[in-house]
Amino acid sequence: MMKYRYYLKKSIHAALAATLIFVTLFVGRNGLAEARNADCSAETTEKALLCEKIVLG
Repeated sequence: MMKYRYYLKKSIHAALAATLIFVTLFVGRNGLAEARNADCSAETTEKALLCEKIVLG
């Protein structure tokens, strides 16, 4: 019974880690696409910061 519980915990941790990595990569890609599409007219502070990130790298 203890081994079963151990493997159950390990599999849940692995699933959570995989989900977290997938979500991080997906959000990161969308963030980069949004930054590239932002026009640098700096209407808002957020746009100005995005443009600054693009220019400065």
